[in-house]
Amino acid sequence: MQTRRTAHPGYCGARILKPQDPTSYSSRRSLDDRPFIESFFGQLAAGGFHKLSTTTGSNPKDKKGYDPDVAAKETNFQLEYAQELLDTLIANYNATPHSGLGSRTPLEQLDFLTLRRSAPLRIADAGNVERMVGVRKLCTLLGGVATGRRPHFNFSNARYSAEWLCLRTDLIGKTFWLHLENEDDARFASVSTKNGVYLGTIRAAPPWHRTPHTLFIRQAIRTLDKRRLLHISNDCDPIEELIRYAESSIDKNCRCTLLTSKPGAF
Repeated sequence: MQTRRTAHPGYCGARILKPQDPTSYSSRRSLDDRPFIESFFGQLAAGGFHKLSTTTGSNPKDKKGYDPDVAAKETNFQLEYAQELLDTLIANYNATPHSGLGSRTPLEQLDFLTLRRSAPLRIADAGNVERMVGVRKLCTLLGGVATGRRPHFNFSNARYSAEWLCLRTDLIGKTFWLHLENEDDARFASVSTKNGVYLGTIRAAPPWHRTPHTLFIRQAIRTLDKRRLLHISNDCDPIEELIRYAESSIDKNCRCTLLTSKPGAF
């Protein structure tokens, strides 16, 4: 967190605050000192997520005899469903009149305030923000003339490289940040120095260069490969192989458990 605060101060024109810092005004002092954000989270929960059969509720007593894990498996609930619901809830919230805004919608209030101020709004670059909050890892550039191998990074069970790396022999043996700017497409990663200077983009080597996938899916495929349930080679598409395996698998519950267990580990 300290590195991100010092390396990216210019992305949004402001310093990143850390609520855990007791000297910062953003430090939480009581359970109700952030009424606006807590009210917004309450809207998301009561207006959408707590109405789903897969909800875990606010506490264990909210389950009322329902098992959210069983409901998720029976309905084949996917993470994308929750993401789409979240987008819809936020869009509806921004288009709904609010009494605290003079019966304006949040979008109308933004237009109202924008017209009344002379200075332009500060807008953060979406790509830079994604680099700040996306998956990243410190990796050493390997290969080079001494080893007789193409310069590359080893990252999350895949080898990443690019043509521009072959021209930067001065970087061999040094450590850089690798960022997944799009967590739904682990084929590409951006490279930057420890100080946040962007160097370029790299791509996963075969067989992970074909179809977009997440790191979670890649790890699931690796697990199946180690169990000899799949055979992965540089000439095949691992994602297509996973789909074929899923379609031919008889034990759907076992398959679902394999692909959804311990997502935090990946």
